[in-house]
This record gives sequence, C-alpha cells and structure tokens, in this order.
Amino acid sequence: MDFTNKKCVICDKTFTSNDDIVVCPECGSPMHRDCYENEGICPNEFRHGHFDYAQSSIPDDDTDKRDDYNNTCPRCGATNDKGIFYCRKCGAPLDDKSTQNRSAEQNTQRSPFGAGNFQNMAEEMADPLGGVPKDTLFDDDITAGETAKYVKQNTQYFIRVFGNISTNNKSRFNFSAALFSGGYFLYRKMYAIGALVAAIEAAILIFTQYVSYYIASTLEYTQVYTKLTNIMQSGGNITDLQKALSALSPSQIFIMYLPWILNILYLVIMFTVGFTANRLYYVHCRKQINRIKKEAGSTSEAENQLQTKGGVNLPMGVVTLICYLIILYLPGFLI
Repeated sequence: MDFTNKKCVICDKTFTSNDDIVVCPECGSPMHRDCYENEGICPNEFRHGHFDYAQSSIPDDDTDKRDDYNNTCPRCGATNDKGIFYCRKCGAPLDDKSTQNRSAEQNTQRSPFGAGNFQNMAEEMADPLGGVPKDTLFDDDITAGETAKYVKQNTQYFIRVFGNISTNNKSRFNFSAALFSGGYFLYRKMYAIGALVAAIEAAILIFTQYVSYYIASTLEYTQVYTKLTNIMQSGGNITDLQKALSALSPSQIFIMYLPWILNILYLVIMFTVGFTANRLYYVHCRKQINRIKKEAGSTSEAENQLQTKGGVNLPMGVVTLICYLIILYLPGFLI
C-alpha cells in the first residue's frame, strides 16, 4: 500500500517517498520506524479487533478513547496506558489531561468524609511497582518486575529511582543511606562496599573518641578549653586564651582541632553515601539479576532465586547499628 502523502499515526507528519515506514500487523496503521521504536506500541491498539486503517477512518466515538490512551509523560514524552499513574519509561508522575480526568472521576466517587482518598492511596501502595508496568525495561534487558522481586523491600521507591537513572541518568539523595552509611549497604546485602564504609566509619569514631579523651585528660588542653569556656560564658579576657594557645606547639594545636576535623570527615562520608547509594544499589541489582538469570536453568528457577537471594539482611543492619552505638557511648562508661 502506498502511504505517500498520508500521515504517521504517532507524530502526525506527512510521509515522504524517502521515509522508513512500518505498519501495524493488527490494524495496518502506518508509522515512521523511529516513531514506533520510541513508543514501542501502536497508538490504535485499543481499537484492535474492530478497526482497519485501510478500510475505515477513526470513528468519532473513539476520539475520547484516543485521548484516554495517549497518556503522554510530561518528562520524557512516552505514551502510557490509561490507568497508569507513573510513566512506564522514566517513572515520572503523569499529570496530563487523562490523569486529571481520572482524578476527577475518582473525586466524584469519594465520600464526603474522604474515605475514597484512603482507598485510592491503599490501592496504589498495594502495587509493589508503584504503577510502573512490570515489563518496563531497565538496562541489560532487566524488567521492573524482575527488579521488584530482587529488591523486595521498598520496591515502589526503587523502581521509580531506577527508571529515572536508566532513562535520564538522574538519581535522588538517599537519606536512610546517609544516616546509616555502612550499615545501610550491609542491610541491602552490598557486603563488600558495606564492610569498607563501616570499617572506615568505625575507625573514625574510635580515633575521635581516643583523641577527645586524650585531650580531656591533658592539662595543657584543659587549660585552653577552660579559658575558652569562660570567654564564651562570661566574656572573659581573650588575652588569657591567646597566652594559653601560644604555649602549645603546632602539633598540639593540630591535636586540639583533630576531633572537629574527624567529625567533618565523617559528615563528608555520610553525604557522599547519600548521593551515591541509589546508583550503587542500581548497579548491584543489575549485576546480581543478570548473574542469576544467566546461571538459572529455567525461568521459574530464576524467579525463585531472585526472591531468595534478594531483599535485605536485617540482622546485619541491626548488628552494625549496635556496634556504632557501642563505639560512641561505651568509652564514656569506662573512663
């Protein structure tokens, strides 16, 4: 069939004789090959079974259906099915016309006391993928469904984050990872990097405690801190503080400020982990899922291994947290 001077059903641009055109095998709708590869679906799919592009035009009563189907993502431009709350490609919330219409329909069904709000919230929270279709592809042919089976805990958050990393190379700051750092990685079964970060943090905490108690037990340092405290509390003579500082050697002054330097270093590690944790976990999940799929003998076996080898290690996270607390507070009871 000659499609010259006809329009692509996706971009609505007129075909030329040089265009690479593909045709939907179900309804015959013509599309630019690039348009179809970007969308991954025929825009007339909801009409399949009662529509033939060659024999008829789009019925007038299907106009609203087209608007409902073409739920376009405002971030990446991907087309999504009606009823999808988040883009199947990038995971962004869908705030277009169809989403607004859906919200209006839901509002008309809610009780005056807002019971419908809780019901709709519960339905969305019950979906482990947060509205993202399970066959959505991330890198390396890994689907959102496979990722959710491996992640297990807090899948809604990670599916959206992973989709954004895969599509837009953008991530989010992970506050839990920043707060618990090495313990968070161990909790998420990232044992190598978790052990490394936890060991570095433990060393910083132990050294900070040692230096702090050494300073507190040394006369020269206590005199400096006493004068500094007097100045801050009662407006003491700053000349006395300057004399006390001049009595210290450069190495002693460095030791006096060392606990503050170590605390700043610890904060740098926390923020670094917070900014990189999601990307590191994304790489970890990709690596583990690919390895499981490669080594598994069948699809069912791969799914079982995703369930058993993924998830979190809660005891490891709890033990790490307890160790941190011991390092922080035990010296105070012993000295």
